[in-house]
Amino acid sequence: MLRQLSIVVPVVAVACSSETSNNLTDGAAFTDGAVADSGATIDAAGDAMVDAPPGSITPLAPGSSRVVYVKVSGVGKVAVKIEAPKTARYGTSTGVVMSTQTFFTGRTGEFYQLDASALGLVHVSYLWPGWDDKQTGAKSDGTHDYGGEGDIAAFGEIMAFVAGSGTDDGGNTFASHLPFTIENNNIGLFAFSHPGIAATNVMALYGEKFSKLTYFVGRENPTFDAESTVELGYYANAGKGDAVLNPLYNPSKWTSTGVAISYSSIRYDSALSVPYFDLDGDRKVSAADHPLGDRIPQMAGKYYYSSALLHALESSGTLPTWPTTLATAADADARWPFRTSTTRYANVATKFPNLKALLLFSKHDHVQPADDRPHIRHAYEGLRTGNVWVRMNPDSAYLEWARAGGSSGAADADANKVMTSSDWLGATNLAYDNTKVAASEAEWAAIAEMADRTHKGDWSTNLTTTLVTAASPKASK
Repeated sequence: MLRQLSIVVPVVAVACSSETSNNLTDGAAFTDGAVADSGATIDAAGDAMVDAPPGSITPLAPGSSRVVYVKVSGVGKVAVKIEAPKTARYGTSTGVVMSTQTFFTGRTGEFYQLDASALGLVHVSYLWPGWDDKQTGAKSDGTHDYGGEGDIAAFGEIMAFVAGSGTDDGGNTFASHLPFTIENNNIGLFAFSHPGIAATNVMALYGEKFSKLTYFVGRENPTFDAESTVELGYYANAGKGDAVLNPLYNPSKWTSTGVAISYSSIRYDSALSVPYFDLDGDRKVSAADHPLGDRIPQMAGKYYYSSALLHALESSGTLPTWPTTLATAADADARWPFRTSTTRYANVATKFPNLKALLLFSKHDHVQPADDRPHIRHAYEGLRTGNVWVRMNPDSAYLEWARAGGSSGAADADANKVMTSSDWLGATNLAYDNTKVAASEAEWAAIAEMADRTHKGDWSTNLTTTLVTAASPKASK
């Protein structure tokens, strides 16, 4: 879990509305709560495990779920949860969407919850090596390395399995578990928040293993260390309060790999256990200064700030005794380069020359308050440089559909819109209005649009209506 600080320091704040939700809830359609490995199935008369021959498995019943295991070299068995919708989105066939997991917030497990079944799509999630899920009892072998090389390599093997390469540990293909046919290449990848870094890494490093991937939906993903550690600005009160912008962040200093912030004034207050920018130079936290927030990444029992901040903090002399729970500059230098996506977009475009991407973000980002949305710009311009088709936020037709009618709150920007530096200064004008659209509705709209575009082969820059006739998830509840 994230560190919670109890700091009362007067700051200059900008009021913003709160995020409606962080992720979707599991749909009630998942009636099969028992855990089945890939060599067994659930007897229809009860919860008894029925042995099945290797490579032979009874497909999931529509609206049910199953846990299977994929063997990963150097790790062992990795748990993968497959959730089938009650009905296929496209009649007798449908698409599949894979979700990514958090990796540096101190959590120890659980399958990601994304109600793709409400859209008529198959959803697949997994447990990082070493993670276990208390609800199902599933557990992955190996050791979690916080989104490092081992985790991403395992993620690549899971993606390959979902894309039709190889089998689970019982010799069963991914398709053999499903009650519906998966359309050729209608495979998507979804990531909310910092798991977008893992999604970018797996595409860039192991994309050749799952070349059938068609689209990526990234919701408010940070892209480099200072964003992940919210050094550009944050929301107070554990993300529930007003926006607190770093006065030293200058949007005009944005670059394709990061942003420029001067850390010469960084200090550490041992009483509050927080770094702060000593803007008035009096070497103590005051209303004139900028203390950092409390949503700090945690890896291997230590809290991590950016490499630049930690180097400056070591040089500041304000920490005669370094806290055992605070990462050192050397720790940061070792971990952050791999957990940065700004340097990976060219590789993503190379591995997936026909990839389509939708970047989902609201007027009140769940973590990043800067109006120019530097993290969205990194992903958008990084992918566009590689000629990837990219749209910012769902088409208004899909947002209205997901809301079951009414005002969609959509900016409705064309795909592949040419953006200038001035345009990015007003990036919130391109965001969806989260006072009108719930986070779950926005995610439904984004995923449904990309799956339907894949189904129809329609990659026009804007739409006038939804491409598939289907009941909205809200209306079906």
